Amino acid sequence: MSTQVLPEDYELYGDFRPEQFKKAIWAVSLVALVILVASYAFFFRLTSLFRPGFQSIKSLHFEISMERLWSVLTILVLLLVVFMLHELIHALCLWLYTGKRPVIRATLNGGGGFYVRLPAWYIPRNAFLVVNLAPVCLITLVGFLLIFVVEQSSLGLLIFCLAVHLAGTTGDLASSFFIFLQPASVYLTTDGMIYTKGSEAMAHWKQKFRSALLMVLDLLK
Repeated sequence: MSTQVLPEDYELYGDFRPEQFKKAIWAVSLVALVILVASYAFFFRLTSLFRPGFQSIKSLHFEISMERLWSVLTILVLLLVVFMLHELIHALCLWLYTGKRPVIRATLNGGGGFYVRLPAWYIPRNAFLVVNLAPVCLITLVGFLLIFVVEQSSLGLLIFCLAVHLAGTTGDLASSFFIFLQPASVYLTTDGMIYTKGSEAMAHWKQKFRSALLMVLDLLK
């Protein structure tokens, strides 16, 4: 269970606050670009199968016109709404696990964005994984279902927003994989601290992956 009082036999395992890994943030950003292209191609193909003849987004050439500016503004607003919804889902999950209202903040660091924090709370690993992965799973699922109901002319915009959102969750996906490699008994905080009660038996492949990732993170500090 989530708690504000850490059990006595727990100690700090690692400090993984994002501001300590600026190089890692840039590396994740590069991976996100790959995911953006791959996910757009995937959703494009998926939409083609279920909605033949849909209209994709027109080529994003720089043409100065009110219609073009309005289209760009529409895309930006929709993306802002999607990512705000993403953080609200994080916050809702944290509230369900703790009964306390988290805070949503904005930052310009690492390319800018929103993030959710709940100070002075320790979250078990499995609950933290749910909090981390709920937005990408729910928004992607809803987006997939919308493919069947939105107008043909809006399908291109839909799959573009889905692809950008999936790329934007690269950090959540990467951190979730790292968290999954930790023992189920660990506690985590929303600012990146991990606490463990000592060495625990783990699958050999998890130990290998965790050691390799820790080496990479040390190099990217």
